[in-house]
Amino acid sequence: MNLSQLRSLLLVIFFGTSTLAVAHDHRDHLWSGDSHAYKSFRDAAAPSAVNGKGLTGKKLGSTWPSGGQPAPTPSPTTRAPRTSTIDSKYLDDSLVILSGEKDVVLANRGKQAGKLAARKFLREEFESFGYTVTEQAYGSGTNLIAERTGKSGKVLVVSAHYDSVNNAGADDDGTGVVTMLATAKLLDKKALKHTVRFVAFDEEELGLIGSKAYAKSLKGEKANILGDVQMEMMGYNAKKDGKFHVISCDRADSQFMVDAFEAVVKKLDTGLVITRACTDRSDHASFWNEDMPAIVMSENFFGGDANPCYHKKCDKMDRMHMDYFERVAEASANLVASIVLE
Repeated sequence: MNLSQLRSLLLVIFFGTSTLAVAHDHRDHLWSGDSHAYKSFRDAAAPSAVNGKGLTGKKLGSTWPSGGQPAPTPSPTTRAPRTSTIDSKYLDDSLVILSGEKDVVLANRGKQAGKLAARKFLREEFESFGYTVTEQAYGSGTNLIAERTGKSGKVLVVSAHYDSVNNAGADDDGTGVVTMLATAKLLDKKALKHTVRFVAFDEEELGLIGSKAYAKSLKGEKANILGDVQMEMMGYNAKKDGKFHVISCDRADSQFMVDAFEAVVKKLDTGLVITRACTDRSDHASFWNEDMPAIVMSENFFGGDANPCYHKKCDKMDRMHMDYFERVAEASANLVASIVLE
């Protein structure tokens, strides 16, 4: 019996699975299998019915957003035209490259060749904005780290995973990765109060392996880590309601980032609505497990508006809702800026 078969057998024993899981099943962190997150979303929509607990074991609150109800979506017909605060063309062009629209190798970041090409692209882009780029080889994979030093000695980690499920991964998680690039460009040549450290994680799709290795490596500087902002899928909005998740699972140590995000969304006034859920199925959980603050943002996955191409071959740019993606990316970039800039 090989290691994969042994793992599958253990899943059957512990979870009562009727059929053996295979290596590409991602059972341990498949978002669509997270019943807790769906429940937390329903509870937030009807706060009087809250009686469950989140994945942290704490009872889910009923007061966020205020009164348990999302803010009304501004009418697109009454909003004046505006210019994005980030470089939307650069954002889009970067996603074209990373998702392999012009390079068949990058079109599969589940393969080593695709991941190597992705790291090369990211290194060149981050270095062009004056970041110091290093790599963390942890055994089975490689994380890429880009950093600019601030004055305070404190560090904000901004992360996304660059691997995919043997597909183009335009939404999952190409959107998060290129939003990191657009954020780095936004911060270019600006004075930093806090150090900003972008980390592109490997092997998220195999069980958060890269982020676990990275979070554990921070033990010596843990006191200086402000938190982690994890950028996940943010490119699908079929309902055209501007809703997206900012997830903290009510952790008190992470609330400052939720508050900052809410302030940014209000200031930008682009029709986005923060809507709640609770999940530990992305790389932010690796920081929680090491007692560090973290949040994750994503499209309204648990609110019934998930990308139908999630973990499928069709996760390509032609399935994306680019206007929505650009607005969520802008909010995410401005969140980081609101924390790290002087």
